[in-house]
Amino acid sequence: MHLREWLVIGDAQRTGDMGARPVAEGSRGVMTETVPSLEAILRADAVFWLEDRLPEAPSTLHALASARLLFINAVDAATEELPLTGHIVRINAWPGFLRHPLLELAAPDAVRPLAEAFLRDIGWDWRWVADIPGMATPGILSRIVNEACHAFREGVADPAGIDRAMRLGASYPGGPFEWSRTIGSERIAALLEKLALSDERYRPAPGLREILDLNP
Repeated sequence: MHLREWLVIGDAQRTGDMGARPVAEGSRGVMTETVPSLEAILRADAVFWLEDRLPEAPSTLHALASARLLFINAVDAATEELPLTGHIVRINAWPGFLRHPLLELAAPDAVRPLAEAFLRDIGWDWRWVADIPGMATPGILSRIVNEACHAFREGVADPAGIDRAMRLGASYPGGPFEWSRTIGSERIAALLEKLALSDERYRPAPGLREILDLNP
């Protein structure tokens, strides 16, 4: 087996979550909050870009595009919408999700074998989902949070009661308002706005950001 080395670029929380994942012997990840040199990117078997937005500098985009395999946090944009080409795999790197045993990934069929070989070598499990905005879990959770905000506005229950009902009645590991505190209202609202362009069911509830931000 080829010894694997990779780079993880992101904030302290998400690089910490990635660094805590067990890896196979002979595998090594380097966690950083700053963009490494082009030489470091070219040496790595894979690069994980976990920030919420792509860099604006063309030189940095070019460096990332030069990676042998690039896992990019792009929950609300399909691969074809990204300003990058090459061996790109979308990864659900919303806060909290990198702690799960399975990585949620999306990529064109041609890229999947390369990603699978790398992930098998380092000992990580994954799940492929459709290469569409929202992937799978983020799209579902965003709609649940949206419906919870509608229910709150209509006086059905307060946020604590809605969370309790979802945990006890639906056996969810967390309620919609609890999830929103982990994920962040801006991420949820941005995804809902993107999904609503093609499906009215995702239109954000009136005052969604304010409702979520007022229930920390």
